[in-house]
Amino acid sequence: MPDDELKKMTFVEHIEELRKRLFFCIASALVAFTVCFIFKEFFKDLVIAPYEALRAANIDADGGYSLNRLVFIGPTEKFLFYIKVCIFWAVFFDAPVILYQMWRFISAGLYKKERGVVTRIIPFSMLLFFAGLTFGYKVLFPVGLKFLVQFGDTETFGASISMSRYLSLFSLLILVTGFIFQTPLIMVVTTSVGITTPQFFSSKRKYFILGAFVASAVFTPPDVITQCFLAGPLVLLFELGIVLSRMVRKRKEAPPDAPDEGTEKSKEKQSEPKKDG
Repeated sequence: MPDDELKKMTFVEHIEELRKRLFFCIASALVAFTVCFIFKEFFKDLVIAPYEALRAANIDADGGYSLNRLVFIGPTEKFLFYIKVCIFWAVFFDAPVILYQMWRFISAGLYKKERGVVTRIIPFSMLLFFAGLTFGYKVLFPVGLKFLVQFGDTETFGASISMSRYLSLFSLLILVTGFIFQTPLIMVVTTSVGITTPQFFSSKRKYFILGAFVASAVFTPPDVITQCFLAGPLVLLFELGIVLSRMVRKRKEAPPDAPDEGTEKSKEKQSEPKKDG
């Protein structure tokens, strides 16, 4: 290993590098939050859009809405709702910057080969994370919200959902779905470094399916529909991870290409000692 491949840093230099990366993360987060706060009504509309769509679909016989608007109970609840909405979207938009700064700090202690592996992983990780957020926003949350609101006797009971309770459920489901979509990537990485094997994942399939439904019961509202909408994609992602792990394993175990006869003969000629004329 060449000495210049891994740059050695002192403890003070590591602290200084960490301070610099934290500064960039905080600065970019503040900029993202400021932009989101300026356009807070637009981002608020994005958050409550699933609920408003559900309200529009539930019109009673008199032409009125059978669902009330979101309400705020305490004097500060609406203000805090806007702040939390801006924080949520600021983290969403600032995630690539934060991940990049983390990578710049960690890469100082990695070898060249390790840096190449992480560089290839980061784009796929972000892609899977945003795919999970999209699935949670477009599919999981609307279905779960509809089931919960329309469950049971809707004639006797009326819904008055507070803004803070709604935002808590929204943030939980969206973020959990984003992290769950990292499952195939984790499986591929652990297989590539030799921690696990595709056979190990296949042998633990039934336990994973059980764990998927248990985790869905913990992180989602207590209804079967929402749990299935979260556990189902998780099982599919697990199966995708097994397929990708087998491909990685097969590539690692593949023998190197054998050199052709012409190459071998040329090497032999070059290795023969030259005779004195």
